[in-house]
Amino acid sequence: MKIKNEFFFFIKNEFSFSKTKLIYALKITIAASIGGAIAFYLSYYKQIGLGWWIGSSIFAIPSITLAASLKKGIQRVNATFLGCFVGFILSLIIEKNNFLFILFTLITTSIWCTLSFGSKKFSYQYFLSGILSLMIMAALFENESPLYLAIARIIDTIIGVIITLVIFYCLWPKRQKIIWQVFEHEKIIVQKLSLIYEHKSNSILHEKELNSMLNRRMEIQIIDELSLLKQFQDDIKLEFFEKDKKIKLINETFSYYEELFILIKSLPKFSITEGKSIAHLSQIKPILEQIFSKISQSIKENKLNSEIELLFHELKEKLEISAAQKEFLNYSIISNLKFYSFIDSSEKIINKIHFHMKSNQNEIRISGFK
Repeated sequence: MKIKNEFFFFIKNEFSFSKTKLIYALKITIAASIGGAIAFYLSYYKQIGLGWWIGSSIFAIPSITLAASLKKGIQRVNATFLGCFVGFILSLIIEKNNFLFILFTLITTSIWCTLSFGSKKFSYQYFLSGILSLMIMAALFENESPLYLAIARIIDTIIGVIITLVIFYCLWPKRQKIIWQVFEHEKIIVQKLSLIYEHKSNSILHEKELNSMLNRRMEIQIIDELSLLKQFQDDIKLEFFEKDKKIKLINETFSYYEELFILIKSLPKFSITEGKSIAHLSQIKPILEQIFSKISQSIKENKLNSEIELLFHELKEKLEISAAQKEFLNYSIISNLKFYSFIDSSEKIINKIHFHMKSNQNEIRISGFK
């Protein structure tokens, strides 16, 4: 029965469809069809470029929102220019010398891999640049002009990026509606956070068996919603240029959801520390309930005000745990933040966490996230 439930859970999460996802798939299909037609015309009738590279760009850069697609498109164009430039320069040095080709292939591959694995922000760009530079160098032994291949790659990439962005901008644009979509997703996040908090806290307080599969399902849903909300934030910045006051408020509350999620995830772990988890949970439960209530009410009224920030900081100041739990909690929070690396601002949040030791008591206070 357990295996059966896990199987249906997997199918539901892997093949769940929504209107947003279907529109997203339709946009990619239309863009790919247009790109394929242009690629066929250029390759067959004009003998310009290699059309399949246009298609690869179209499939590589789309994201749920326009802003995310634009960001990936710029990254792909930059990577193409860099990779083609490096590959062309090295091809001039190699000049069909097998030894130099092998030597530079090993060196450039090592460098690109090091840059790609070592960079969090530009990993994709370095990876693509590495592939392109090797392709340009290999053209020397395929009786192709490295210069022609480099130019063709750049042209194909730019065409693919333009087609994708035009389709994503013109078909089913969000624009002003996106503000209210953000509110809808925030409602979902608050509901899921409340559910997972209640489930975990009740399991600990009443010593009930913790249903890990249920918790994992809710955690996955929250991760998806946070990720989608982050993309909506990017779209808001792109379309409103941060002139709307709501943008600042949305950005402020987004970090609160992340912090609450991390705090809730750490709840079961208190059960293995000193036997004081129940006492601590008794303190934390009403505080979190106040936060949930305030945020939920604010979202229902379609407004996010500064009172949330004030309340959040005041309530967090009231949370006190023993000094013996300090090291464990610190490790737990940092580990969770690093684990959910899909959050672009995870490092910033880590830097915002401050632990202030009381000089005359063996307690630690979790301060506001200033």
